[in-house]
Amino acid sequence: MAKKLGLHDVYSMYMDSVHGFALTKDGLLVAATCSSCHGTHKVLSRTNPNSRTYRTNIPSTCGSCHKGTEMQYFAGIHGKKLRAGDTRAPVCIDCHTTHQISRPSAASWQVKTTATCGNCHKERLATYHDTFHSQVSALGYVETAHCWDCHAEHEILPASDPKSTVAAANLTTTCGKCHSGAEARIASYQPHADSHDRKKFPFVYYTRIFMDLLLLSVLGFFILHTILWFIRAFFDRPKPGVPTESRAPGGQ
Repeated sequence: MAKKLGLHDVYSMYMDSVHGFALTKDGLLVAATCSSCHGTHKVLSRTNPNSRTYRTNIPSTCGSCHKGTEMQYFAGIHGKKLRAGDTRAPVCIDCHTTHQISRPSAASWQVKTTATCGNCHKERLATYHDTFHSQVSALGYVETAHCWDCHAEHEILPASDPKSTVAAANLTTTCGKCHSGAEARIASYQPHADSHDRKKFPFVYYTRIFMDLLLLSVLGFFILHTILWFIRAFFDRPKPGVPTESRAPGGQ
């Protein structure tokens, strides 16, 4: 239908999506098609509050196939905020997009979605980029911890909630998904420690200052050493008419 209506880009994106592959490659007739999301006859604009693709209706629309995921979403902080009337709360399409939906295991999706979380959680993303997990990911190794590995994918709860994956009592289990045999002390790790916040993270703050000073002092020492070496080499250069072997120490 999208192709017939001249929506070639939409058609191409759908065919390259997990839904398109499920339908055309795997032959799954239950895979979502245009009408699954937009309706069959009463197709309304996504700006219409009654539309199946209206922002606040998206979780329920996707939930018609992904019922368990819908329940997890509304049990989490994002779903609760959406039901409370906060339209800024992320919905399915913010992470999974609309038509070109990739498998969550795809490397490109994981990198993009980490940045997507950062659209709302800028400070958290900045401190995440300082961690080993992010730096390894930046080198192309995606089998490392991203936002959802710690905070869960859909039923995301604040750390103050006992059921949260990042609640103090659950951190050993959460970290243990990747770090088998993790001990309780792993919970003391601070994944979002801000090295510029002296009040909250004094140890990290002063460690950063020490390392900065150490780096500058080492660089400064060797820069000065190099400059002095060039000065000495200038004055010790061979003089015209004076054989090299007859020169006294110090260039005399």
